[in-house]
Amino acid sequence: MRLAFFLSVFKHITPFPTEYQTDKPMLPFLCTYLFTVVKTLMGRFIKSDKMTGVASVYQLLKFDVQAKENHNVYDQIDAGFTTEKDIYFYFHKHS
Repeated sequence: MRLAFFLSVFKHITPFPTEYQTDKPMLPFLCTYLFTVVKTLMGRFIKSDKMTGVASVYQLLKFDVQAKENHNVYDQIDAGFTTEKDIYFYFHKHS
């Protein structure tokens, strides 16, 4: 189950090396790209209504990830489709 979760996170990060390992001038796009990746990954664990207010890198850096009122409850965390499927079959198989 852990492997499936890490694979789903890996799919978000994989395009980074392929897009940015080039001789083209990609630095101007780096901040926007990393902002999108980090916001997407945070959106898996943070309540969506809290994340909609985050529209800039500054707001993302100032966001309090340790505040429990910002966290999703465990059954609303987006662990990825494969992970959720594995958890479902694991608990139905062992119950």
